[in-house]
Amino acid sequence: MSSGAVGNNPRHPNEAAQSSGVLKNMDAAPKTKGHFKAIMHRLYEKAMLWELVEWQRNPMELVEVKGISKRRKKPVILTVEQYYVILALIPEPYRTMVVVAQCTGLRAEEVLALEWQDIDFENLSMKVVRAVVHGRVKTEYSEDELPLDPEFALVLLEWKRRSEQDAERDDSTPSVGFELVFRSHVTARHYHTAPIQQDYIRPAGCCLVACPKCRAGIGVWCRQNGAVPNGGRLPTHDERWTAAAKNTTVSGGTPSATPIVPGWTPQEHRWECSRNLCGTPKSRPR
Repeated sequence: MSSGAVGNNPRHPNEAAQSSGVLKNMDAAPKTKGHFKAIMHRLYEKAMLWELVEWQRNPMELVEVKGISKRRKKPVILTVEQYYVILALIPEPYRTMVVVAQCTGLRAEEVLALEWQDIDFENLSMKVVRAVVHGRVKTEYSEDELPLDPEFALVLLEWKRRSEQDAERDDSTPSVGFELVFRSHVTARHYHTAPIQQDYIRPAGCCLVACPKCRAGIGVWCRQNGAVPNGGRLPTHDERWTAAAKNTTVSGGTPSATPIVPGWTPQEHRWECSRNLCGTPKSRPR
């Protein structure tokens, strides 16, 4: 089609202006708006390919979305002491998930998709080939291969032993889902990311500040009048959530229960983490 025909299309500028207005008024993060623009751009391309609309310049090319690469919130960088405070508050199996994420740098979706066949204990390496998104497994997610620290490999081996014992003792079908590093005791399949973050990780992160309501200190769960429902969010008062949200640079003292001791070497910190997770009966390195 000639350029004159494209220029005579009266809908072209209006569509771009309308899309720009929709994005401007959308109550969403700039990155979400960028995804919306990309989808609309793709739809226009396919519509022209299938001759549903006249060939023209894609109107979404005229739409600008500012601040796509900017962070809406400044990320909180935890100290070693704060990491161990949170780790001590998280129950299993989520505690070991956090250790794997911390030691490997994997995303939550990649941690939950790990299978034992991905881990080569003999050569101390780990493959990252899939991810779990909303309960669905995406294979060939990436082709990364990560080296494993020998002490971290011991943590994984101990977790494998414990998870197998728990499955044989508690599950009616212990052979189902055994290929998974983290196997749900309810479905015998993959865990979902959102419930873990909402019910365990984030409440534990709130405990890096003291609770204004019950006066629970750093590293201590809020005091509750009744028992916490099974499977419910770990006990954290709303006032503590508010205080943690306002504290963009979390700081404060370390509770007596934390395994961090001033003057410890990194090797001693790793040993203490391994001992707390697995009960490894070996002497502290010096």
